[in-house]
Amino acid sequence: MNRNEKSPFCFREVYQDQRSFLELEVSRWVYSRETSFQKIDIFDTVSHGRVLALDGIVQTMERWEFMYHEMIAHVPLQICERPKHVLVIGGGDGGTIREALKHPSVESAVLCEIDRDVVEAAKTYLPTLSHALSDPRVSCVFEDGVAYLKGSSQTWDAILIDSTDPTAGEGGHLFTDAFYALCRDRLVPGGVCVAQTENPIYDREWMRTAYRRIAAAFPTAGIYLGFSPQYPSGFWTYSIGYRSQDGQNKPDFYQLSPEAVRRIPPHLRYYTSDIHSAAFQIPPFLSDYLA
Repeated sequence: MNRNEKSPFCFREVYQDQRSFLELEVSRWVYSRETSFQKIDIFDTVSHGRVLALDGIVQTMERWEFMYHEMIAHVPLQICERPKHVLVIGGGDGGTIREALKHPSVESAVLCEIDRDVVEAAKTYLPTLSHALSDPRVSCVFEDGVAYLKGSSQTWDAILIDSTDPTAGEGGHLFTDAFYALCRDRLVPGGVCVAQTENPIYDREWMRTAYRRIAAAFPTAGIYLGFSPQYPSGFWTYSIGYRSQDGQNKPDFYQLSPEAVRRIPPHLRYYTSDIHSAAFQIPPFLSDYLA
């Protein structure tokens, strides 16, 4: 991140290929704090509204966040049959929880976020994302996601992994074979796990690695696509794993039943039944690479 002495300030995010970057004109710095886990910055931009960055990496933009949050939440929750209990790992800004609670069947939702300061900053400075965190159905747990799952016997209808970008080595706790297997074991039969798995332009190796690990952990797995201009290339992938019920045929992720279509929450801005089906149509260059 560069805060130039001259006005206007600029924020620069360097992509993982180290050859490309995003630069935003900043109209006002709103909040900055170094926590025991990471650096939090919240600032207003001329072109994309208010932005949250962690360690110099954009996490969300108020103007465009609905695309990402609707796709990470509604695709799996429409595949589930009337999900009751939802776990969100990461996603301290609250956007994924907000979308999950639009499903009337959801009785409880847990946000497991390792850094309490991210949640507190979002509550203060990103109310359009975080307002659902005050819903009585929501509980916040400030713990590492792996440790939380290991220490809890609760099972879930859906686990939504709204993680930060992978790091070196195994990619961090939330990108490992063991973690995805743990998620599988904490799903009820018929439950769904989804993880954001980067983009096929700048982070293609991590995308393929994460998808293959999820496919190894779940008997039924797939990948779907969404557009998200707040992230590198705007071309984003989500990997999905399904824990089959005994005797049940494998689901067609892309084909929603008429009953599921009727359950789509109203007033969404990106997700529709047609978008759902189209998201699972993978272009040849990407299917070849994943294979």
